[in-house]
Amino acid sequence: MLIHIIYSSRGDKNGLPEFRPGRLARFTLGAWIWIGTSLAEALFYQFGGAVGATWSTPLTFGLGAVLYAAASKPNPARPSYNAETTPATK
Repeated sequence: MLIHIIYSSRGDKNGLPEFRPGRLARFTLGAWIWIGTSLAEALFYQFGGAVGATWSTPLTFGLGAVLYAAASKPNPARPSYNAETTPATK
């Protein structure tokens, strides 16, 4: 979530990230990353012994942040959908 807020810092006309229904994809790559890192955390916690029990949460938090940042790197060829680019505001 923090990476999403950082990457969408331009946001809409008020500087807020887009959140309205119908303007966002229902199930994005970020959701798959969240599910995958949650599964990895559970497995690491369960089968990692004492190290897994101690470090599963911070390691998978970092892994999720890195994967989400890599997957949602801003693409200059594809403009973001916000209030400045909608046809109604032109």
